[in-house]
Amino acid sequence: MQRCGHRGALLGVLWAIGLGVSLVWAQTAPPPAPVKAKLERLKIAVAPLGWDTNFTWLNPRSGNLDKRPALEFLVGIDRHTGAYIPELAEKWEMTPDGRNWTITLRQGVKFHETWGEFTARDVRHAVFLITQPEAIQSDTNTWRTLMGIEKTATVEDVAKKVEQGVEIVDDHKVVFHLKQAAPEFVEMICANTDLPIESKAR
Repeated sequence: MQRCGHRGALLGVLWAIGLGVSLVWAQTAPPPAPVKAKLERLKIAVAPLGWDTNFTWLNPRSGNLDKRPALEFLVGIDRHTGAYIPELAEKWEMTPDGRNWTITLRQGVKFHETWGEFTARDVRHAVFLITQPEAIQSDTNTWRTLMGIEKTATVEDVAKKVEQGVEIVDDHKVVFHLKQAAPEFVEMICANTDLPIESKAR
């Protein structure tokens, strides 16, 4: 009888302990995750840095944000996938050493007003603008390196280096001869970066 009493008391204690553990667990259970609201529209306000110019080569990238909808690039970006797509360039090819890129340009593209048809000369002109001594675009230093242009180069030096670095095969084909391998070069000429095409007649 005494053993049964001890056993009953022991079972009672264990039951009480189990109940206490259950209560503690119930009290510390994490709350349910809040229901996320559906995002209907995302608005982002971006203020340029205050540069008062339409000349893209005189602005860093942030200073050109308000102008980007009006700019054209050699390579576009698919808005759904982020993939490179033809824009002013129909196709692009790299040599195995990564230093020479042949760009075939779209034909029949007109600049606004009376600035004529887009050609290979406009591509060379755009590279000249982004590498000239007064240029301050975000990618200017990278372009100067690719063209082999020193920081102390004069306008004449820059023009000569760009003429060597951007070979005009015909009106609708250019070959970039880079001073170092750049397998990521397609990124340098796409709409993510800072080489909008400017008219040579501007």
